[in-house]
Amino acid sequence: MAHAPARLLAVDVGGTNTRVVICEPDGRRIIERRAVLATKHDLRAQIHGAVAEAGGWNRIGHTVIDFAGPVRRPDVAQMTNWPDSPEIDADELRAWLHGSDRFTMLNDMEAAALGVISAPAAASETLHAGEPAADGGRLIVAPGTGLGSIGVVAGTALDARVLNGLLPSEVGHARAAPGSDQLTEALHAWRDDHGYWPGWEELVSGRGLEGLYAIAAGRVADAAWIARHGDRRHEDADNDAVTALEL
Repeated sequence: MAHAPARLLAVDVGGTNTRVVICEPDGRRIIERRAVLATKHDLRAQIHGAVAEAGGWNRIGHTVIDFAGPVRRPDVAQMTNWPDSPEIDADELRAWLHGSDRFTMLNDMEAAALGVISAPAAASETLHAGEPAADGGRLIVAPGTGLGSIGVVAGTALDARVLNGLLPSEVGHARAAPGSDQLTEALHAWRDDHGYWPGWEELVSGRGLEGLYAIAAGRVADAAWIARHGDRRHEDADNDAVTALEL
């Protein structure tokens, strides 16, 4: 009897949201879960629940798991946006995967870069047009719970050496440098409120947007509301939300 083709288990472990997807070899998604979690116990439960829903471990051929935090070789991830910044190493993950060695651990921005490199042009949208340098590299920035970023060396292709051309960074933890008088004033207000000078991910992220709005408006709102009401073109635009986005 012929064996059914092996499936792919993909896990994106974010600072707030975690997504678990199981795909057929042709890329068709048969399981897709999303959960807010911040403990290793809950992450393991999400993985096991998705695999059980898909029919068990016997059909999982390979697992790819990426983490919103640094991944040190050989394969130790640190969840810097979770309480106490716990580490997850390869031995622990192997136990979660029922002893399988067929898994890959990545930084979440390495995974994002692989997606950008492999995505067709039609999958992208231009926000600000420009003329890219013919021999230049690329920078990928991903605001979320924090601020992810990664450099892609010019000429990097999807082959066995692709990870050598990816340069993950923790630039979000660098101190923010204001580029305008308005932002300078906002950062001084942040420092007065919090007692320290903010890093970039405390500005260019969901919680950063909320912090800037609180400074501009003198009240709090969640990031989704601010993003919705921060577009000048909409009838329900809010001036303080517009200011927070423009900062």
